[in-house]
Amino acid sequence: MNRSKNTFYFIIRLCLLLFFFVSAAHTFFAWDELTTGVTSLLCHWFAYLQEWASLSKIVEYFINQVPALLAIGLFLQIIGALSVLFMVAPRFGATCLLLVLIPTTFVYHPFWFQIGEAYYSELITFLKNLSLIALYILVACRPYVLGQYKK
Repeated sequence: MNRSKNTFYFIIRLCLLLFFFVSAAHTFFAWDELTTGVTSLLCHWFAYLQEWASLSKIVEYFINQVPALLAIGLFLQIIGALSVLFMVAPRFGATCLLLVLIPTTFVYHPFWFQIGEAYYSELITFLKNLSLIALYILVACRPYVLGQYKK
């Protein structure tokens, strides 16, 4: 009984973390494309925030740090996902995943800048990510919801 319960929880964790494993693989194998895309995205944010000098300076700084940001994000995704998957320091792992998920949700899916169909598409993706954020906050606070873990 205990073995089947552990297997069940492992499969649930794997399904919940599949997004991060696929995202990490995409980051690794499409590094140049992703670097260009993130730089372009941050340039759009820079244009939106021209009226607020302090915010535009922050975005400008991040534009120059895109490879480092991607490397940090890749590291946090892998460490966080493996930690939660194998329930070794799952609070730490969930926190790592939150450190990636929160900023990328707001930077990648600014539905408030969109109109028409693009608005709804970005809104849906934003809300899906918000659900993941809520889940990993729950895991960070109460890791046993995903099975037994090693303290």
